[in-house]
Amino acid sequence: MFPKILMKITDLRSISAKGAERVITLKMEIPGSMPPLIQEMLENSEGHEPLTPSSSGNTAEHSPSISPSSVENSGVSQSPLVQ
Repeated sequence: MFPKILMKITDLRSISAKGAERVITLKMEIPGSMPPLIQEMLENSEGHEPLTPSSSGNTAEHSPSISPSSVENSGVSQSPLVQ
């Protein structure tokens, strides 16, 4: 089951990358500021910075991403409860 989860993570990453490309395209296509609905959709409700550049410029708060290969090579064994 763990390999299937890792495959889903890679699928989600590709979907996320496509979405990010679309956001960049939308920003270029829409003159002026983005519509409020799209701005609301782009806001991250988990407390992270939104996709727009912040005035503080502090990037130290971002956590590093974990690649599937680093998870596989980390030596973490699968929990006996997950089958």
